[in-house]
Amino acid sequence: MFVLAGGVLTAVLMMAALEYAFASGRVWQVPVGFALHNPADDWTQVLWAVKGSGGDSRPRHPVYLLGGSSSREAVDSNQSVSEALSGLTGSVVRFVNLGTRNQTLAESLVLLDNLPDSRGGTIVVGMQPMFLADSLQDGIDAFTGLRYPLDSPSLAEALGVWLPVLPAQSSLHVQRFRSWMANYLKSRVKRRSWFKSLPYTSHIYAHRAPLGTARLNQRFLNIGNHMRGYYNNEALNLGLLNALVSRAKHKGYRVLLVGLPRNPRIERMLLQSFVPHYHQHVIELADAQDIEFVDLNAELSLPKQAFFDHIHLVDSSRPLLEHALVRVIHRHLGGE
Repeated sequence: MFVLAGGVLTAVLMMAALEYAFASGRVWQVPVGFALHNPADDWTQVLWAVKGSGGDSRPRHPVYLLGGSSSREAVDSNQSVSEALSGLTGSVVRFVNLGTRNQTLAESLVLLDNLPDSRGGTIVVGMQPMFLADSLQDGIDAFTGLRYPLDSPSLAEALGVWLPVLPAQSSLHVQRFRSWMANYLKSRVKRRSWFKSLPYTSHIYAHRAPLGTARLNQRFLNIGNHMRGYYNNEALNLGLLNALVSRAKHKGYRVLLVGLPRNPRIERMLLQSFVPHYHQHVIELADAQDIEFVDLNAELSLPKQAFFDHIHLVDSSRPLLEHALVRVIHRHLGGE
């Protein structure tokens, strides 16, 4: 009886300690390597980058890159882009890549809502046509915190147009982070990596040759299935993108939309009928919001040999995209 009561009391105290750690922000002071589920855990890496972004008071111009894994893989590192932009502008620029695998526009809005307000910062959104095919369920998953268990009033407002009643959310951090903590424990037990700081690997396709035809065709098939929802979900996702831009401007950021490269094979096979529609509506949104949309896919026109798969580059091609992205951001900051 006493053993059971002691166990329950210990569990309650642990939950209380975790709740305090989340509520006070102390958990974000833990080095991210100790929080990673595995070395490729970009979701946790970005979660820590966002929640820790308000604690850095050094004078610098923040540039945040949002988007999916094509954003994550677009540059060598935060340091390389920060140094390049700082050298070009003559002032300290801090670049933070917030791109993660399968990131939806709804999740980008969640991350943006949790960034600090800015006086002159820049939000860069790495765009792909596939973003406009994401479903309402993807938006609900973002709201309930499937990957980022964070509050987002902006997403709640944007989804309210499509949902008469939003899913209930717990005010307790331990409740909202329960899936994250369960996955953390499962992964760490499997890896036998308790109390270890793991190195983060942003380029999971590094040092790998392009996919063979069979595996590439399988990815194309998956994308083809996803794009079936494009016309049903385009209005939803354009609304989310518009909300993201409006919220970023309200928080003091300038906004830049950048179309990231795609394997020309996927363009011909799957996206040819969607791209003109996608371009038209994204450009119309950019014009209405008085922001810029730069299509690096068209400008660079990379050959199929530059790609590992449909949107991720091989190592030798990444410097080309990074250089182009730095050039576009520098111009956006007022450079030549």
